[in-house]
Amino acid sequence: MLEAPGRPAKTMLGRQMLLVLCGLVASWTPWAERLAARTGATPVKPATDDTTTVEAVVTELRSFVQSSVEPAMAVLRERERGMGGGSSNKETCFGTVAGAYLRYRCCVYYSSLAAALLEQRFGAMTAQADRAAPTASPYQAMARWLLEPPADADPVARALAVQLQAESRSVAALHTSATRLPGPLGRYSARLTVLGVPGTLSRCEMGTVHTFLLFVADGGRLDDVYIDVTFKQFLVLPEWMEARHYEAAERLGLFRQFPDAFVGTAEELAALMTLSALRTALEAAYAAAPDAAPSRISSFVNETALRTAPVAAPGRPSSFVNEEQGALARTTRTVVSSAAAVGARDASANVDAGKAGSDGDVPVDGRAADRAGDRAGDRAGDQADDVPPFARPGALETMHALRNDGLFALNSPARRRGMCGRPVQHEV
Repeated sequence: MLEAPGRPAKTMLGRQMLLVLCGLVASWTPWAERLAARTGATPVKPATDDTTTVEAVVTELRSFVQSSVEPAMAVLRERERGMGGGSSNKETCFGTVAGAYLRYRCCVYYSSLAAALLEQRFGAMTAQADRAAPTASPYQAMARWLLEPPADADPVARALAVQLQAESRSVAALHTSATRLPGPLGRYSARLTVLGVPGTLSRCEMGTVHTFLLFVADGGRLDDVYIDVTFKQFLVLPEWMEARHYEAAERLGLFRQFPDAFVGTAEELAALMTLSALRTALEAAYAAAPDAAPSRISSFVNETALRTAPVAAPGRPSSFVNEEQGALARTTRTVVSSAAAVGARDASANVDAGKAGSDGDVPVDGRAADRAGDRAGDRAGDQADDVPPFARPGALETMHALRNDGLFALNSPARRRGMCGRPVQHEV
């Protein structure tokens, strides 16, 4: 039992327990200081090694992801695939080649699982005895980050959240549990200490498009470390890929030389995400699946983002409103509609020529000219559709820049960090 400040603990056992608790705190916090003041003890402040390099931190985190996070994700994937009739089996992540091979649309689940396991291993408030303790299930680990209620939730809601987290047995159940809790739900940050380097692990979101993790050392003394367990889905451009292209990518073994999860700096990620590598991958996938080019608009785009992006409030917008999505939507629509615009101009020119007459003195049926113009426009559109989207002038360059600078903010640490943490909800 804790006594008021300035009063000794009632028993020697209680005093010793408090001293032990102080020593188990893995980073210096005001809470630890106040606790020490209560007991009259001086807790051991965790040593910070100013000589630790970002390479060492990356190696440590990469090793943990490979040895602990990857097996947990494999268990999750197999359980979801083995469940019969569950709604989660219909999700792209678990029910398609794209999800299985490149982890397309798996980022929310897998990044939450990774964050929970990283917090358990390196968390600043994690007792040493708990660091090696196995997590009961990947669902319970995910639930700790996905089903956390807001800070102002009442005690009843918090107790229900704890119960639902412990009872999580499937992705479908997680979705159901979320409907029983007050929103907005989700945990977005945790304090970690990696090789003596204290910092913050944050969940970073680019709207509804992608989620990854970022470890930022205190004081910015080390480069930011990306932890993206589904990065391979963006070694191509999902909005230009269909099922046959993903199947071709798997047959060809594209990207098999890379680990399934990326842990490293922005510079290292940029080295993988070059324009030439993107072009080569898309060309290979299309060559191995030479059917009609996809006609659907980018999966980066959602109508809400498109409507709201121009009027988004200052600061980092919420998951449903962001400037990059709006810009990408406008760019993609421009690229996709360019053929139609060319066709319309050709049709208009043909119609005008028909109305004027072919030889100047032989009248031409205006309706026939209209039909001819429509056919010309259709042919122009069909010809443009035969060209892969990445072969259209400027299209690939634009999408590459939006991926690297918009989605991952590889060239802007400040904006990258602004994408991380709990989103700010704006009225629109």
